[in-house]
Amino acid sequence: MASAIREWYDRAMGSTTHSTAMTRPESHESGGTAVRGGIESVLVGGVMGALEAELPEGLDIKGKAPIDAIAGIAGLITAAAAGGHEMSRDALNVGTVSMGIFSFRKTYALIAAKKALAGAPPPKGSLAKAHGPAAGLPAKPGAKVHGDVGEDPIVAAAKNL
Repeated sequence: MASAIREWYDRAMGSTTHSTAMTRPESHESGGTAVRGGIESVLVGGVMGALEAELPEGLDIKGKAPIDAIAGIAGLITAAAAGGHEMSRDALNVGTVSMGIFSFRKTYALIAAKKALAGAPPPKGSLAKAHGPAAGLPAKPGAKVHGDVGEDPIVAAAKNL
């Protein structure tokens, strides 16, 4: 990084050889790209979260076809096919965020299932705090993963009154 005196001298002389990073045009373009990517990530994550919450079987169509993985693969293929087109960056963002959501869901379910089989305590992360320790796990063998996670905690507490 250049000293304050050097930067002052460069500005006074009109030199751009030692300009700061934020005065270069490519920095503004990169900043705009980062903001755009962040907004797209929030939108994709929000849509996936809403689908998970509202669809009867969550993001897994009929318990088999993961919507997030399908969107991810479609986004990545579209990004590759679009080449240098402006849309390719948007498709890439959709693809990478969707694949990240898919990876998160399936890794959480795998670890939770392994803990359940081993008789270990269930996961303690934010999903477990929001949805109970067995979030994402079937309540009993053969139960659907989404929407059937055991007895309601209020009903269980009422039984103990």
